[in-house]
Amino acid sequence: MTVFMAAVLAHFLSDFVLQTDRLAARKREGLLSAHLLHGGVVTAMVVALGLLASGRWLILLALSVGLAHLVQDWAKARLRLRWPVGPEWPWLTADQIVHVAVLALLFTAYGLLAPLALVPAWSAAGMDPAPTRWRSWSSSARELRGSFYRRPCVRSCPGCRA
Repeated sequence: MTVFMAAVLAHFLSDFVLQTDRLAARKREGLLSAHLLHGGVVTAMVVALGLLASGRWLILLALSVGLAHLVQDWAKARLRLRWPVGPEWPWLTADQIVHVAVLALLFTAYGLLAPLALVPAWSAAGMDPAPTRWRSWSSSARELRGSFYRRPCVRSCPGCRA
């Protein structure tokens, strides 16, 4: 299991298995303490499953995921209190899509996920540019400039690295 898949699993376990009805009701009321508790559960699950998947302590990433989850849930609760009419399923669906999209953005920002590798059809067809292109992107700007954007030199210049 990849670290990203472990984080997605941690998210769904935190949202659906470990979240009690009482906590969900308190979150719907907009109580910040309920959102903080749930954000802590998400953070702990990402740390635990990330450690199992990678063997590394991903504390900063887990804190980022937990904080993003907390802000998203709090914003959804505020919006839901403002517009209480209508069924719950569109809110829940949009919430889950945003959570997974933010997970993908955070993992990409930390260099643990190449964005184009999310499309399995490209990987199956051998068209996945992620292994060659995005490794240098996550390393440093100097390596990126040297490996991705630089055109090969056609003449031998002193000090040329081509």
